[in-house]
Amino acid sequence: MEFTNPANGGSVMNTISAFAQLIPAGFETQGVKSTDGSVYVVVEGQGTVEIGGTSYRLAESDIFVVPAWAERKFQARQDLVLFSFSDKAAQERLGLWREHLA
Repeated sequence: MEFTNPANGGSVMNTISAFAQLIPAGFETQGVKSTDGSVYVVVEGQGTVEIGGTSYRLAESDIFVVPAWAERKFQARQDLVLFSFSDKAAQERLGLWREHLA
């Protein structure tokens, strides 16, 4: 889910996009890569993230970064709630943002 500015329906800031994501326990996401760099915070739950082929364990309060065009996949051991923000809004305004499902 992407957070939006209630005044205009756009991104929360002119250059920053913000997101909340729920990955249910036992679920594994498809790999995806995009041109924006993202910062993630684990709000609650446990799981793993694979970034560019390397796996990392995730637990509540962990903070991690996914660089631009690095493939990411998530797997949830418990319901995994993530908050993230990125420069997607700026890239969209410049016509640069791209995403690819692996």
